[in-house]
Formats: sequence, structure tokens, C-alpha cells
Amino acid sequence: MEGKIYYLCSSDGNPRYIGLTEQDLHVRLNNHKYDLRHNQHKINWVKKYRHEMEIHLIEDNIKSIEELKEKEIYYINLYREKGYSLLNATDGGDSCPYSRKGVPNKSKGKSKYDTIKHMVKEDIKNGISQPQLVKKYNISKGGIYRISLELKKELCR
Repeated sequence: MEGKIYYLCSSDGNPRYIGLTEQDLHVRLNNHKYDLRHNQHKINWVKKYRHEMEIHLIEDNIKSIEELKEKEIYYINLYREKGYSLLNATDGGDSCPYSRKGVPNKSKGKSKYDTIKHMVKEDIKNGISQPQLVKKYNISKGGIYRISLELKKELCR
């Protein structure tokens, strides 16, 4: 096994999706261009930028599936911390590079929304203001409000 971590971008060069693969990168890029299942945000982006999408290697020569999944999680987190608006639906490490269809294993990874929701709740508990949360997580005021209502219900139980 020899895995790779890569990112997809349009002609602006900004990473929009980070993934793992054992395939040749050009084969993997074509798979992304024509696989219109799963994550609707990614599907819309692919439809819009299909003809200018690029794939770039982040790291290669990864020798085990476990290390490959750990690296995917690491790079998704790193690029999000750098401020890139990634289209990944989860925090990574939940797909199998051996799977022919690449169907994510939902039991292993939390969705991006669940992870962000948890972090927002912790920030609300720590007194972070709504405008700061909107800016930090790139979520609408309504989204922050819904999460805060959910937190209030949890605290009242």
C-alpha cells in the first residue's frame, strides 16, 4: 500500500477539499469530476468548477491505512485552521481507500456540522459573543441562535 493525501482546488489555487487515495492523482481527479453522490456542497462546487479543477499532492509514500487516515484528519484540521473553507463533510479518517465506491463509514467520523456544533456550544458556555462565533465558524446568526437554543434545552434537563 502506498497512500497519498491531496487537495482539490479551482483555478484560484485555494484548497477546497482534502482527501486520501492510493490511486494515481489524475485518476482520482476524474473520479471526483464525475462522482455526483454524497456531499451536496461538494457536488455543487464540482459542477461549477469541473473544467478548471486541479489536484495537488500534499503528502505521499504513506505506508498504512491507519497512518493515511490520521494524516487526512491532520491536514483537514490544519487547512481549516489556516482559514480555508473546505467542502469536506467530516473531519476525515472515515473513508476506506480500498473501497471501490469510496463510501464513507459513518460510524467512525462525526459530521463537520456535529463537530462545529459541539465547539460552538463550548464557546457559548465560555461567554464568546454571537458576532465572534459567526466570524469564527462562518455560520449564520440563525445557525448560532439554533445551536444556543439547543444548548439551553440541554442545560435545562
